[in-house]
Amino acid sequence: WILFRGFVFLFSSVLFLFEFARAKKKHLTLSLFLFPFQLKFEPKTNTQGYGESSLQLLPGRIGSLDVDDCISALKAAADRGLADASRAAAVGGSHGGFLAANLLGLHPSLFRAGVLRNPVLDLSLMAAVSDIPEWAFVEAWGGREGRRRARARPDAEDLARFAAVSPIAHVDKVTAPLLVLLGGKDRRVPLEDASRYLCALRGRRAGRSRRENGTAKKEEGEEDVLPPPPPRTRVLVFPNDAHALDAPQTEFEAWLNAAAWLKEHVV
Repeated sequence: WILFRGFVFLFSSVLFLFEFARAKKKHLTLSLFLFPFQLKFEPKTNTQGYGESSLQLLPGRIGSLDVDDCISALKAAADRGLADASRAAAVGGSHGGFLAANLLGLHPSLFRAGVLRNPVLDLSLMAAVSDIPEWAFVEAWGGREGRRRARARPDAEDLARFAAVSPIAHVDKVTAPLLVLLGGKDRRVPLEDASRYLCALRGRRAGRSRRENGTAKKEEGEEDVLPPPPPRTRVLVFPNDAHALDAPQTEFEAWLNAAAWLKEHVV
């Protein structure tokens, strides 16, 4: 991940880190330097260069270890004067989007905005529609157990595990304005994943209205506290792009829109 001016930028893979180091993500770098952001680069759990044990540490612990790592890093940077913790945002793509969305849902008071690029938001859906469905099992259960359990029809235990670690489980707690960038031809994380999450997020308004006007009754065991109104959301779909969103025009537009979103809601 990268920490800049209180923004936690979350990478999804070693390849993306390598590409960034070679300055292939020039539009991101340019858009950030156009605004008053101070960049700080730090390693992330499961990043190449820290040994095999580091690479194997995260599978089976997603949604907790990675979230705790980022929160600890943000607090440490703030303590050292490297970041303003009162102006933080979470930005990430793919699994980094999974982590960013979990941060926004599990720690809503810490983040002013979020930017998600083709994010993984519901592992149960990923196991059905992704071109690498076994990834959901490995990430949720760990390498060995995930490979053993991987199958076309997840059982009830699998589905419960997927639900426990997925960002959609915390969608009712998200309060930060959210920019979502999607590729129309993404087979790794198809559009259905973000669509379901956004429906749940925006659907909070209808749920509140029905409860407030008495047309919907509280179910047994349901909390009395209503979820907060849904935050502002903006969705940009690039119809001819796939998972990486790395076509030159797409990359340019996506990162400039991300920088403008952060400038509006955080800086």
